[in-house]
Amino acid sequence: MIRKIFFALLLAILLGFPTNAFASKADDLGDCYIKNFDAQFLVNEDSTVNVLERLNMDCGSLKDKHGLFRILPLTYNYQGKKTKTQVELMSITDLQGRSLNYTTSYENGTIVWKIGDKDRTIQGENGYLINYKIKNAIVLSDPNNDIFYYDLISPFWTMQIENFKAEVILPPTIKNSNSTLQVFSGQVKNTSNTKAIVVQNGNKLEAANTQTILPKEGITIMFKMPKGIFTPTPKTDIEKFIGIFGPLTLILSILVCMILWSKFGRDPKLNRTIVPEFSIPENLSPLEMGPFWANGGMNPKFVTAAIINLATKGYLKVEEQKGFLRAKKFIFTRLKTDFIGLNRFEAELMGYLFKSSDTFDSDDAKSTFPQDVARLNNSVNRYLQASGLFVTQSFYFKIAFIILGSIIITLALSIFISVDMSLTIYTVISGLIIFIFGFLMPQRTQKGAELLLKIEGFKLYMKTAEKYRQQFNEKENIFEKFLPYAILFGLTSLWIKKMRDLYGEDYFTKTYHPAWFVGASIANFNDSIFNSMISSLSSSMTSASSSGEGGSGGGVGGGAGGGGGGSW
Repeated sequence: MIRKIFFALLLAILLGFPTNAFASKADDLGDCYIKNFDAQFLVNEDSTVNVLERLNMDCGSLKDKHGLFRILPLTYNYQGKKTKTQVELMSITDLQGRSLNYTTSYENGTIVWKIGDKDRTIQGENGYLINYKIKNAIVLSDPNNDIFYYDLISPFWTMQIENFKAEVILPPTIKNSNSTLQVFSGQVKNTSNTKAIVVQNGNKLEAANTQTILPKEGITIMFKMPKGIFTPTPKTDIEKFIGIFGPLTLILSILVCMILWSKFGRDPKLNRTIVPEFSIPENLSPLEMGPFWANGGMNPKFVTAAIINLATKGYLKVEEQKGFLRAKKFIFTRLKTDFIGLNRFEAELMGYLFKSSDTFDSDDAKSTFPQDVARLNNSVNRYLQASGLFVTQSFYFKIAFIILGSIIITLALSIFISVDMSLTIYTVISGLIIFIFGFLMPQRTQKGAELLLKIEGFKLYMKTAEKYRQQFNEKENIFEKFLPYAILFGLTSLWIKKMRDLYGEDYFTKTYHPAWFVGASIANFNDSIFNSMISSLSSSMTSASSSGEGGSGGGVGGGAGGGGGGSW
């Protein structure tokens, strides 16, 4: 009698005890895990694969879990050739066929299904049935075989998988005698098989894991079959439309940009040849000449040229130092506090360089100097327009083109890339064309076109100075005076060579030593060292002023399909 009462009490306690009192494996792991994962792959002759996944996820008594997320790649790589796949979702239900809430998104070349409800948490075991189709899943580029290179499980799951089974059904013409199978399992890129068994029986493959599949482990098969069985996945009507729409968009972008540029951006024609100019046109400073010559843009070279111009005038000193790991950096020291003899833009640049102290470190300038240069560029452009050198309206076109081009490129890389790669490429190129045309849109007036012709003549003289020795000899201190403009035009090394030819070989080694430059190399100063210094300074100011793995035909994680997932 006592024994019966004891067992009755024990049974009552067990039946009434909360189920989560017995710790689940998920509680020990600190995350949900896949208890069972059964998958079926029907491989069709049109290179598509119908996939049915049955997953049983156990979350134990963990808190703040809402469901499962599933990720599939939209490309795979075989022997360096990238193939784009497409995924068509049929349904997502529980194991009883009831529909589940989910959202679809595209992230970094993948499709993501987030299954569950953010306002509802889950515990214990939960089942998911995911039915989808993958297109272009057969490698047809190999000359000897058609290849089913596929991740049955990709090494991109964040949960461990206890039990995995898969059945792969291929066209009936596939036999053991005309096909070969390789299996890879374990961590990504592993070329051995340590965790799976795959058996072929004619046109069917059966796979199962022999050990727990841990996070970042997977199972990949490479199944080689005779040529001629599979055909490329047919294009849908939408894909055919995209194939026409992409090139058409590109052609229209070019035509529209050319028409608008021809009407609102092309400079007046002067029908005159360029003749040498032996002095600085209109006595423009580098900060004025550079943006005018470059259609309103402010290249970092122009800032370098302006700094050298200020240095040669005695307003600042340039000190070269070896920075970390022997990289060069430059310290600019203010020598004058007044701006007498400078134009408004040179004075503005001096204010930006020495806004907080009498020194300016090119390495420390990267946080605020780009904004300063942008403000300086705006000031110069407003002056050029007010001076009647540019058509003001054309700068509105410039802004519109740059904004529109940027928007198109962003849309292509964030949205179109998940739809079609060729459409993405055509759209990005179209956006780039519109963006680039924006910088061509500023239109010079008749007066501006006349000045541009003189600037090109000045550049021609600097490139051919040895032909005009008489005019050269009439100038004093011409090397330093024109050096900033050589930097502006990208002719520094050529200008130094011209000076060596005109002044003689001893000029840089015995006669010329820049008073505005301080550096370790000054003791052995020559034209090569000078050119190197200018080049390093330009690079330094440019820095201050500007602010997927695939398989190679073998190994875990290189094939189509697969993907990954986890709990959320």
